[in-house]
Amino acid sequence: MFTTTLILAPALLALPQEPAAGGQIPALYEAHGDAVRQMDEHITFLSNAFLAGRLPGTPGMHITERYVEEHFLAAGLEPAFDNGSSYRQSVSLGGARTLVAQSLTAAGWEGTAGEDFGISMSGASGDVRAELAFAGYSVVEGQDGYSSFSGEQDLAGKIAIVYRFEPMDEAGRTMWGENGRWTRAAGFTPKLQAAEAQGAVGIILVNPPGVDDPRAGEIPTGRQNRQRVNIPVAAITTTAFEALLKKAGADVTALELRQEADERGFVRPLGIEASLSAEIDQEERFADNIGGLLPGRGELAKELVVIGAHIDHLGMGVYGSRGFRGQLHPGADDNASGTAAIIMLAERLVPWMNSLPEGTEARSILFLGFNAEEAGLDGARHYVDYPVRPIEDHTLMINFDMIGRVSNKKVQILGSQTGEGLKEWLTELDAASPLELNAHDRLNLGSDHIPFIGKGVPSLFAIIDPLHADYHTPGDVAWKINRVDAVHVVDLFEAVLQGGALIPERHAFIDPRASR
Repeated sequence: MFTTTLILAPALLALPQEPAAGGQIPALYEAHGDAVRQMDEHITFLSNAFLAGRLPGTPGMHITERYVEEHFLAAGLEPAFDNGSSYRQSVSLGGARTLVAQSLTAAGWEGTAGEDFGISMSGASGDVRAELAFAGYSVVEGQDGYSSFSGEQDLAGKIAIVYRFEPMDEAGRTMWGENGRWTRAAGFTPKLQAAEAQGAVGIILVNPPGVDDPRAGEIPTGRQNRQRVNIPVAAITTTAFEALLKKAGADVTALELRQEADERGFVRPLGIEASLSAEIDQEERFADNIGGLLPGRGELAKELVVIGAHIDHLGMGVYGSRGFRGQLHPGADDNASGTAAIIMLAERLVPWMNSLPEGTEARSILFLGFNAEEAGLDGARHYVDYPVRPIEDHTLMINFDMIGRVSNKKVQILGSQTGEGLKEWLTELDAASPLELNAHDRLNLGSDHIPFIGKGVPSLFAIIDPLHADYHTPGDVAWKINRVDAVHVVDLFEAVLQGGALIPERHAFIDPRASR
C-alpha cells in the first residue's frame, strides 16, 4: 500500500487564506475569486529565489518535485508510476562530461584540436568515416516555408556539415529576427537533432563566412555540457572549413554554400570523405518527472488524456540564458505558470470525474510535471519512451509552457493540425472564453509536446502570444504575471480536458510532417 509523509497536509492546503486589509492583491482576490489566489500563491512560491531557479538536480528542484507531488496527492490523484506505487519517474540528466580524445580529418586535411576544430559535448562518443554532405542551416521548419530538408537528398549515412545561425542578408545579419536578433532557429540543439533525424552519422558545425556576429571567429562547440544527440559532433572554424574544401579540391566555396543556403534549404553531398572521432566520459545524474493519474470510467478508462507542463527552469542561467549567465532566473512565467495550472486542474477534475453519473464512459487523465525541459525536453522524451501505458492508448496531449503573461487576451495554440477535428473543436470552446486563441499550424516552438507528436499522439501546446522580452532572463518574475488571464487559460482547458475525456471518438492523428 502506498504511503507518504506530507510536507503540506491536505487540510492545510485547503485552508482559506485571509488577505490583509488594503493593497492591490487583496482587491484582486476579492474581484476575481479564489482561483486567482491559488494561481498567485503557486507562482510566487515556485519562482521564489529560495528555489534558485529550479535547475534540475539541485536542492531547489528537489523541493519543486516534492511540491508538485504533494499537491497531486492532496488533490486525490493516484501515483502514476511503478504500477501505482510512486508519483516519480527517474530521468537521467547525463551528468558532467569529459573529453578524452578527438580527431578530425578529411581528404588530406587534418585539423588541429583547439585551433581548427573541437568536439561539441552536445554529441556522443563515436568513430565514424563517411562522406560529407552540406545541410545548410539544418532548419526543419523556418519562415515562409523554408526547410533545409525539402529536396530529394537526405543525410542518411553522411557526416552533415551544418552552418550555425540562420539565413542572413548580404551584411551577414539575420533575415528572420527582429532588431537584428537571431531567432530560435539559430539554436544549436534543434539543428543537431534535425540532422540526426535525417540519418546523419556525424555532424560538423561551422560558423558561416561573412556572419556579422562577435562569435564568428570561435570554434562553435557550444557551452553546454549535455548530450543532445547520439552521434559525434565536431565544430570547426570558418577558416578551417575553407581550407578543408580547398585541400579536397571541392568545386564550391564556403561563401557560395552560405549564399545558396540563405536563399533556399537543401542537402548537397560534397564527394569528400571524412573521419570524425570523439571519446567522451560521462557521469550520471538524475531528476524526476512527477505524475498523477485520475482514473476514468468504463471501457474508455484504459485510454489516456495527458496534461503536462515542465517544472524546471534555468537556475543561474547555466544554459539557455539570453546573456545573463550567473544571475538568478526565477522562471515565473517559464514555467511556474504552467506548473500552477496543472495543479489547479488536478484539484478541479478529481471531483468532476467523481461526480459523473453512473455508467458514464470517460478516459483517464494523466497529469505530468516534466523535468529538464530546458535542457532539451529530457523528461518528456524519457516519458514517451517509457510511458505508463502503451503510447497508442494516449489519445491527446496538452502542454502548458508560459501561460502567465497573457497580453490583449491572446494565447497561441500550436498543434491543432495534429488531430482530426481539433481546430474546429477548439474554436467552439473558445467562443465561451474571454481569450482569443490563435491556432497556429507551425510547430517551431519546441516544448514537451514535440516528443508526443513524434510518437503519433495528437498534441496541443498553449503559450502566450507573443513571447515577452523577459523570456529566459532574470526579468521573468512573479509580479509581472497576469494572474486573471492565466486563470482564464485554466478555465478553458478544464473544458478541453473534460471533452477529451468524454468524447467517444478519438481525434485521429495527422502527421504534421506529411504536409511539408
